[in-house]
Amino acid sequence: MARVNILCTKQLEPLLAGKAAVQGIRMVMKPFIRINRAETPETVALLSQIPDDAAWAFTSHHAVESLHHLVRKHGLSLPNPQGAYTMEGRTAEKCRQLFPGIRITGMANNARSLALHMAKQDEKQVVFFCGNLRRQELPEILKKENISLQEIQVYETVSTPVKVTEHFDGIMFFSPSGINSFLEQNNLPSHAVCFAIGETTANELRQITKGQIRTAPQPTQESIVNLVIAYYSKT
Repeated sequence: MARVNILCTKQLEPLLAGKAAVQGIRMVMKPFIRINRAETPETVALLSQIPDDAAWAFTSHHAVESLHHLVRKHGLSLPNPQGAYTMEGRTAEKCRQLFPGIRITGMANNARSLALHMAKQDEKQVVFFCGNLRRQELPEILKKENISLQEIQVYETVSTPVKVTEHFDGIMFFSPSGINSFLEQNNLPSHAVCFAIGETTANELRQITKGQIRTAPQPTQESIVNLVIAYYSKT
């Protein structure tokens, strides 16, 4: 019988949920957001006109997956970028997997650090593949550094809030948008430990709770699951 109940605000890979279960941790998965591809003619037109001499930037694995989907579905031929800048973890992994011919020239664990890295590399032009809820840090820094920026929205994040009535010892969050969707119908219990997949998500939590927040050392599902297991193995 599980001794710890954890609410996971997105679907986990089954092996990871099983790994936690072996340690007496029951993970209840309730996705609080849905990702829709940007299938508009405007998006397809923008993708067909990407400049040859621009670097690419991704701050979400959803952007990598959505771009790949749109390219295949519409038979687009994209230029080889000068290089790609991605978030560490799943975003970089998906970029290597879905666009194996692209050289990753920089990685970071948050958008601000990624933008500063691009500025240090003296990039002149960047195409930023993003969603409708993309944060301001990267565009603001690049514009301040006089780097030409083209944003192409390749996916949309849609809230799918649900009322939670069960008792949970901890809650796992994977994005600020997931936090906001959770709060549409719920309050953060004062007793619950919040587990964040990265600093951006952790910073969002710090604005709404003074409770315990634990941040995964790497922005991956495996890292945050290991964090949960390690935390409850000591309690």
